[in-house]
Amino acid sequence: MRATICTVVLAGLLGAVVTEASAQRRAAAAQAPAAKHEFGVDIGLAYALASDLGGANVGSGLRVGAPLDVRVGFVPRGKVMFEGRVGIQADGIETRDLYLITAGVNLVYPFGKGTHRRGTYLTGGAGLIFTGVQDLSGTGFSLNGAIGTRKPIGGNAAFRLEGGLRYDTEIEDVGLPAVLNIGGRAGISFWH
Repeated sequence: MRATICTVVLAGLLGAVVTEASAQRRAAAAQAPAAKHEFGVDIGLAYALASDLGGANVGSGLRVGAPLDVRVGFVPRGKVMFEGRVGIQADGIETRDLYLITAGVNLVYPFGKGTHRRGTYLTGGAGLIFTGVQDLSGTGFSLNGAIGTRKPIGGNAAFRLEGGLRYDTEIEDVGLPAVLNIGGRAGISFWH
């Protein structure tokens, strides 16, 4: 009789633990899609390969993006997320001060077991480049593609690392050649 009572109590406790763990998993899964936006800040490093402009290979070299590189993603119910990006970069070409402001839209697609909060993703997009050198200014176009990953570091935050390519068209108004940027970005994302 004692063995029967112990077995029933043990089975009841085990059932309660399994039910509670299952409820916690359901609650955690229900909280994840509640976020509607992903906000992020990145820093980038790239090697820029400039095309010949007027017979001179101007502007090739290592470039570091300013810490003011921000992203806003609109978290979908499906797989494809739209992400707006704005970046600022300052550089010196032939002792002239140069700034580049890029504004664009990317599509972010998680693959494998990845989600919009963790794991591997592909991204690609297009944007405009606004530039100024001394008293001149101009606008160009850019295309980009990358592969990246997100690693959660808290309930609503993740470390994000991305590597890829960006092609910037020639901006004749300021004498800038077309540039192929090969590099990466590292940053942090928050969900709201």
